Parts: sequence; structure tokens; C-alpha cells
Amino acid sequence: MFAKASLIKQGGRELYSVVTKAKDLLALDVQPDVYREVGGQVYGYQREPERQRGLAFARYLKEVVAKEISFPGTILLAYRGSIQKRIKNGELEIDLPNELYIVDGQHRLMGLRIAVEEMGVKEAEEIDIPAIIISESNEILEANLFRVINETAKKVRTDLARRLLAKYLGKSIEAEKRPTFQQRSWEVRAVEVVDLLGSSCPIWKDRIQLPNQRKKPQHTIRDKSFADSLRPLLTTYPFSDLHPRIIAQNISAFWLGVKKLMDNAPDKHLPNPFEEPDKTVLLKAIPGVFAMHLVLRHLWQASLARGQKELTPDFVYEALKDAAELARGEGLPFDERSPWQSVEGDFALFGGLKGATSLGKMIIGHLKEAGYTIGWEE
Repeated sequence: MFAKASLIKQGGRELYSVVTKAKDLLALDVQPDVYREVGGQVYGYQREPERQRGLAFARYLKEVVAKEISFPGTILLAYRGSIQKRIKNGELEIDLPNELYIVDGQHRLMGLRIAVEEMGVKEAEEIDIPAIIISESNEILEANLFRVINETAKKVRTDLARRLLAKYLGKSIEAEKRPTFQQRSWEVRAVEVVDLLGSSCPIWKDRIQLPNQRKKPQHTIRDKSFADSLRPLLTTYPFSDLHPRIIAQNISAFWLGVKKLMDNAPDKHLPNPFEEPDKTVLLKAIPGVFAMHLVLRHLWQASLARGQKELTPDFVYEALKDAAELARGEGLPFDERSPWQSVEGDFALFGGLKGATSLGKMIIGHLKEAGYTIGWEE
């Protein structure tokens, strides 16, 4: 099968830039060169593709195909032979080899296949896929390119893009019709909530590092991390329908209650997280803020179940104090400063999102035991 191409020469090698229909690309045998041992010999330089990553891209395709740009970027393919070429009507064409190795873009290609073959997204077959094909390639060349691509590619922060999209979604009625924006509509209010807290909350004023802002000593958490920690709250009814200002007011009340807990901690010889946050993990994204915002959601629900319309610092303080008394017997007294210390603190070991979630659920478990329930299944 011939396709129009542009010749690219780099380092004495020939590469071809082509655009092919998704259905034609899927008809070819395009596979990653997966690491394997055969007869004592080692071959391949890639891991097996992760189906979950392919599924994520397939779902994206299903939402946006025929509506938006749906296949971002170029995939890099390699042929370990000489690619046949010809000139037709004054234009260069190459014969697409049936067997190609995919050096970069394997999960996008996997997602494309899942979308077409498993999800029945037939429209995806007509997507124009840009690709670069290396002629007369070899395993060592591909392995080195794979290494360079994946070692030098840095995950770029997207907080500025998030803010732009959030403002667009918040102002545009048309945005509500777009599936790609609907699922992330919580970010609109998250951006507003973070801005309100960063400008006026007694706890968080000047402590949230905004996009493009140089890190200062008083910063303990980035804008995007704080917004992400609010996702469980902002996607839960009834909080999902509340105005950002109401959300911000209750978050502020919650953290004032937590501060009161730390101010009255029995181990006052240790650094107070609100006075020396760099020596503790409470005001850092992981595990502190992510864990405590799960606790915030539960306590706000418990407050509503008791007929209280909003959180108060005293309610938060009393609830956490009661629950901490129960946790003390298990050696995790979260109303003391010691577990929150960055060095040798028990909670500093709750690394990653899973660790923060586990810590939050542990505190919530003791809140329930202390009678702070929400009255319905979570």
C-alpha cells in the first residue's frame, strides 16, 4: 500500500513523514519491540503496553472524535529493511511495510485499536494519523531513540492551561456541550476557590504558589495540587452545586479548626505546622492537604446531617479532638504535632496519593467511631 511521503535525511539516514488513515495503519502489523529472553539471548527494549493507558486514550477518542483534534502528536515507527519508494505524478510515495516497530506512541495506537475494535467507534477509522517512519532501522538505533525520547521528555506543568480552560468553560455556554469539558467542570470552581483562599483565607493567604509565580519561602503547596485535592469535595453532591465563595468560606473554617487543634496540642515543644510548615507535612500536598480535604468533606457532610448549614472552626476542633482521643490508643494521635513532623513523624510515611487517601480514611474512621456520621452510605 503506497502513501504520499516527504523525505527527511538525518545523520545519513532516511526517514519519511507520512499521513495515513487510522484504518490503514491498524491493518498493518505494528508492534513495540517488547523485551524478552530467547535461548539465553536478550531481545527488545520496551515493556508490554499498559492496557489502562490505552483505555484512557480510547475513552478520549470516543468523546472527541469528529468534534475536536483527536490524535495529538506524531508516532515514530521503524522498518528494519529498505522502504520502497516511487515518484507518482511528481510526488514521492512509499510502500508502507506490513511489519513495523513502534518506537514512540504505542499507547495512543493501542487506544486507537481499542476504540475501533472494542468500543465500536467507527469514526476513528477515518482519523488522519501523522507518522515518521525510519528506513533501514535496527534494534540498537531504536532502543537509543526510545531512551532519549523518554529520558529527556519532561512532564510539563499544565496549570496555566487549566486556568485558561476553566475560565472558558465558566463563561461559555457552548463549552457545556463539549464532552471533554463536561467531565472536568469541577476545575472551574476549583480555580475560583483556590484564588479566594489564596487572597483572603487566614490560613492559606500567600501560601499557595500560583502558576508562573516563583517559589517563595512561605509557599507550601502549588495551585494545581491544591485544586486537585478539592476534586472529591467538588464532585460530591451537594457541594458540587455550591458557589465557590461558599466552598471557600467552609474550607477556611475547617482549616481554622485544624489550626486550633495544633495550637492546643500537648507537645508544644515541637514545631507548630502553622508556624513552621516547612518542618511538617500538614500543609503540604502529600499527605497533609489531600488527606485533610477528605476529612473536610466528611465533617461537612456530618455537619449537614446535624442540621448545621455550614462548618465552624469550633465544630471541626471538637470533632477532631473527640476522634483523636480514640486514635490515641492506636498510637496515631493526630491532635498532636509529633505525627505531622517531616522528620520521624508517622504521617510523613504516608507517601503518594494512596498514602494520603489512607491517612484521610483513617481519620474519618475515628470520626465515625466518635459519632460524627453522615447518616447515609458514602
